[in-house]
Amino acid sequence: MAQGKSTTFTYETARHKALMDEYAKLSSRDEFAEWGKKAPAVAAYMNQALVRVASAIKLERARADQEKDKRQKQGIEMALMQLQSFHQIVQKQLEDLIKVMEKLPSGSVRAEYENLIKPWSPKPDTPYLSIRVSKSGEVAMNGALADLASLQEALGKLAQAGGLVLYSREISDGGEVPAVAEQIMKLVVENRLPIRLCEQADFSDAIDENGKLRVSK
Repeated sequence: MAQGKSTTFTYETARHKALMDEYAKLSSRDEFAEWGKKAPAVAAYMNQALVRVASAIKLERARADQEKDKRQKQGIEMALMQLQSFHQIVQKQLEDLIKVMEKLPSGSVRAEYENLIKPWSPKPDTPYLSIRVSKSGEVAMNGALADLASLQEALGKLAQAGGLVLYSREISDGGEVPAVAEQIMKLVVENRLPIRLCEQADFSDAIDENGKLRVSK
């Protein structure tokens, strides 16, 4: 299994644990409401992780079917078992998180969660905004440094234009999440914008050489 996918899955399960530990300490209605604003973004991250690993499982199965060398085939099958195990763990965690979200005293936030992960097929010319968060918490919007105020204004305009958010974040060695990253995801949820999580810092996995969105065939 690729190290990147392993790291991503470990990170997502850690995010889920931190969120649920926080939930166990909530007591007031306001605290539940604030927690409910964070939960949809975490659920969306977990869903995207599941999509990526499901794709990796499909590729590993194809490799195993084509591999003739017995030792190499065993190695691929071991990696496949690990991917499948990770997928099952996070799927269960996501299901548990959704159940908790739906029981919040402040009301269900399922709609916000579904808005983030719903099937959505943008066109190459669909307007988008790229957001990159560094390890240190610096935010780049369309390649230029930005603060939350300018980002909030830009996201509002993007929502009116029916656009898409491209989001990329540099993972720190310790897996810490900059506070600004959570604030950004809240803004995305509040503006009910679809989001595409990108692995490449230059967003080349979502944007082609002409600056157009890559779309599924």
